[in-house]
Amino acid sequence: MGRSMAMNVASAGCFGMAATWLAFLLVLVPSAGAEATALQSISIAFAVLFGALGVAGLFWPAARRRVGFWFTAPLLTIVVLLLNAPFIPGPLTHPADTPSFLITIVLLGASAAMILGGFAAAGDAGRGTSTWSRTGRAGFMVVAALAAMLGAATTSALAGATGNAGRLSAAPTTTGSIRAVHTTFVAGDLSVRTSDVLGLFVANEDGIGHQFDIDSLGIHVSLPANATIVVAIKPTGPGPIAYYCAIPGHRDAGMAGTISVE
Repeated sequence: MGRSMAMNVASAGCFGMAATWLAFLLVLVPSAGAEATALQSISIAFAVLFGALGVAGLFWPAARRRVGFWFTAPLLTIVVLLLNAPFIPGPLTHPADTPSFLITIVLLGASAAMILGGFAAAGDAGRGTSTWSRTGRAGFMVVAALAAMLGAATTSALAGATGNAGRLSAAPTTTGSIRAVHTTFVAGDLSVRTSDVLGLFVANEDGIGHQFDIDSLGIHVSLPANATIVVAIKPTGPGPIAYYCAIPGHRDAGMAGTISVE
């Protein structure tokens, strides 16, 4: 049997996954601070592993008859998705963070290709016949998935291009600033009075998007990569105002702090 369509889809998914980890290595890892070295090693290992699986799927003749080989990629992909599950919803719900959003949708698209294509390819290898056809339902679904990813990428790019607008809702009487650096909020002395309106400049110096959230005031603002926003904060009474980044894992990494109100 020649290489089936399902085998081609699974191999393409492997290359897509390798590209995802390379993008993660080049775009997101430099902003990871103390964890950068470990993430760099993980990214390189996964990029090489998935790239090797893609090359073997396309150019290793014996792969067409090996059921176990085609089960490897789907099972490995499921493990990767489970490990990254807590970090996937954040970028998907913030398309203005274009780099993280694009990496995530490519990750999901490649994962779908590897899981569905891999299991179908395993069946083809076991039976010796191809079950998918380029002119049938499978071919239509592949084209539809690619079109959906392209549309999502275009929407994200447009949202990111317009995502640097100021967020002031009241005239400030005093100002302050916070920097997002290596997934950590860095701020000076943020002290205001109950009668003040704080015009807070939040500069994201990372190559990935973040969030700026104050639950007590109902403030939830996206911080696009390499951009600065301005938020007006009107205290409702004395006491600390807690702020943080709502993206999973970022608060624990150091993206949290308080504004003192007297």
